[in-house]
Amino acid sequence: VKFATIPESIDLQSAQLLEIGKSLGLKGGIWQGTQAEHLWSSIQTGIWGTTPIGCKLGVRLTATLDTIATLDRETANTAKGVIHLNSGIGACALGDAKTHCPPAQSIASIWGLYIRFFKAPVEIKQQLDVWGYRGNSVPLMQQIKQQFDPADILNPRRCF
Repeated sequence: VKFATIPESIDLQSAQLLEIGKSLGLKGGIWQGTQAEHLWSSIQTGIWGTTPIGCKLGVRLTATLDTIATLDRETANTAKGVIHLNSGIGACALGDAKTHCPPAQSIASIWGLYIRFFKAPVEIKQQLDVWGYRGNSVPLMQQIKQQFDPADILNPRRCF
């Protein structure tokens, strides 16, 4: 968790969060200054590493912790992710495409989330709905695709 407000507020929030974590049996620490900046930049850049699958997520704020816990369980603790608690928008890196992509999509559909696969091997992308949740926009997207690709040459039988 990253706090960035008034220093006194940061100290109080950090202490409270550490106590909550301790009561749940978790370990915690406080990073400040360059150490904190290095931590957050390494999280942002290190999440992708050499993972074959990269996803963007949209999560209801009330489902953030459940999403992380379920994704962690379903991927045998191999997924890496970041979800912003203010917006519910995040990113996720999955290791094994064949094993982890279908569970990630089913989690998304069950909880009404969206997940968009932007980095994946071609053979995996062909089996997935890479764009994620589209709500009631499917008819409009079909109409636009028909206008620009009437012969259905581009990505036939995919997306919409």
